[in-house]
Amino acid sequence: MRILQVVTSLGIGGAEQVAFSIAKKLARQHASTVFAVMATPAEYATLRSAHLRQLDHCGVDWHECSAKSSSEALWRSSLTLARKIRTWQPDVVHSHTDIPDACTSIARRLQRFRIVRTIHNTKLWPTRPSIGRLTESGFVNDTIVAIGPDSRRAYLELRERSQMPPSAHLSIVENGIDLSISGRDTRENLRRELNCRPEKFQLGFVGRLTEQKGIDVLLKAIHILPPAERTRVELHVIGDGDLRSATQAFIDDTGLPVRLHGAKPEAKRYFSAFDLAVVPSRYEGAPLAALEVLASGTRGLFTDAPGLRDVLPPDCAPLAKAGDAASLAAELARCIQGGTHPHVPIADEWLQRFSADRMAADYERIYVDALR
Repeated sequence: MRILQVVTSLGIGGAEQVAFSIAKKLARQHASTVFAVMATPAEYATLRSAHLRQLDHCGVDWHECSAKSSSEALWRSSLTLARKIRTWQPDVVHSHTDIPDACTSIARRLQRFRIVRTIHNTKLWPTRPSIGRLTESGFVNDTIVAIGPDSRRAYLELRERSQMPPSAHLSIVENGIDLSISGRDTRENLRRELNCRPEKFQLGFVGRLTEQKGIDVLLKAIHILPPAERTRVELHVIGDGDLRSATQAFIDDTGLPVRLHGAKPEAKRYFSAFDLAVVPSRYEGAPLAALEVLASGTRGLFTDAPGLRDVLPPDCAPLAKAGDAASLAAELARCIQGGTHPHVPIADEWLQRFSADRMAADYERIYVDALR
């Protein structure tokens, strides 16, 4: 079986990590290619190199378009994708997230092919509804996979808004992560690498610096902490994104004890360095960062964001209110003071539910079903 994974870029995003993981896990049984519809931003060059080394090691082919904007990708990359499909003739084209969905929808108008489409978020086309309607019109009764109940609900609402019936082939496959932890990544080694001050309570944020991920909410929450707690903490931010400049400006204006480390390969390693990992998202699909916090054994503080709730254990509490800096600050203060832990140690069966091996096997069955 030939499987073409269509992603936004080769350097960023949880959806891309999911696609890479599926391709690598299935590479021994099936021919896999990753097709990126946009060029990787310069700030993610290190991540891109790390991902390509892993793909090459597993025998996964890849192609990267040169488009630097979503509008350029919609037309140039769509045509390139159609040519790639015509020449490589994949059995299944698996599309991940909005711009790849749009390119796949346009390419579909030029030739027919089997599609598996994963819904990775709980807000779909919030700022570009006209492109969303165009995209949706290209998907009729294809295989649709939601990554949780909230993303399934978002897909159904999108189809209703677009006045189009949902696919009859709709299922849920939860995201999975690699559960292995490197033996060299001791807390002491990681803290030295991040230059952590030993007298401080170490907070950690790992993810893209975007409105969705709530980095601005976290900074405001730290800023309004009572002085006794605020002076005790140090925040480490691992990631990059559209809000990098605004984040730096807020830090400069307020003097908050925050270190920006940029995007790093295998960022999940660093959770072990923190006293508390914070996932302050406004909305999510099924965030890999939250799963990686739980797998690391590090204490985590989460919000009640749609999508994020789907991956947390039932007894994971308390949760801060999504988008609410005051609520997040109250929970942060409780954690810093040594109060109730935000979650209990995670059970093995919960971790296995979110393993990359289980996810890849589920998708393999979906690909086979799509060919029937």
